[in-house]
Amino acid sequence: MILACFSPDASQVISGSDDYILKLWDIETGQCIKTIELLWIPLEIKAHPTKPGIFATANANGTVTFFDFREIIS
Repeated sequence: MILACFSPDASQVISGSDDYILKLWDIETGQCIKTIELLWIPLEIKAHPTKPGIFATANANGTVTFFDFREIIS
């Protein structure tokens, strides 16, 4: 299973899969900006509607996790 979610300004996309990995991608360059190894499987990914770089995952263990990539992408 592969999940993906675009940032509100469509400049980044975050992907996740059942291999316990999240990746933040730059749309313009196609390069991976950041890789995060997780302790859970992400079931859904959502971007904050007004703050690029803020994403949340709903996880297979019943939790929700927020990620702030703004420092990485600024």
